[in-house]
Amino acid sequence: MCREMRAEVEEHIRTMVRYHHDKEFILAPYCVDGHWTLFIIVVKEYILDSLFKEGNKNPSHYRLTSVFERALLPIKPTFDMVNCNQQAETLECGYILLQSMFDFLNVYQIAIS
Repeated sequence: MCREMRAEVEEHIRTMVRYHHDKEFILAPYCVDGHWTLFIIVVKEYILDSLFKEGNKNPSHYRLTSVFERALLPIKPTFDMVNCNQQAETLECGYILLQSMFDFLNVYQIAIS
């Protein structure tokens, strides 16, 4: 979606940030190439990616980070990779994303902020 419709995605993010300006957090589930990742927007953004990869996960490896950076201007967000459950196979990402959203909303939002 970001690759083919980048301008539309940026405009949607801008619209959602303006619409939800009074909210403390915005949860943005994101699917690319069939893999779900969760972005939590708090001007400081947290990325929860369950796909186990050797080496260091880097926010710049995600297409959506640059989309958020442009959409949130003049705010300059920072991105933190959050330790989260890692999947053993390739099909659990949607379940882990939903579990991460549930945990964030019910348990961790106070601890993260």
